Amino acid sequence: MANDSQGNFWLGAAAGFFLGCIGIVLCLVLGGSETKRGAWIGFGAAVLLGILFAVLGIVAGGSN
Repeated sequence: MANDSQGNFWLGAAAGFFLGCIGIVLCLVLGGSETKRGAWIGFGAAVLLGILFAVLGIVAGGSN
């Protein structure tokens, strides 16, 4: 069984993805090492997804 002081990776990933910078700060202050790692990965995934949708929007909007 994992040590509880390490935190929860998926909780951090959800916080980073859905709460952005606020989620990262909360995880850095309150979370364990796995929670912090998950927050950074979740935030990175949200940023990459946002960039992808922005590029797709530009490409689709430029076809008029």
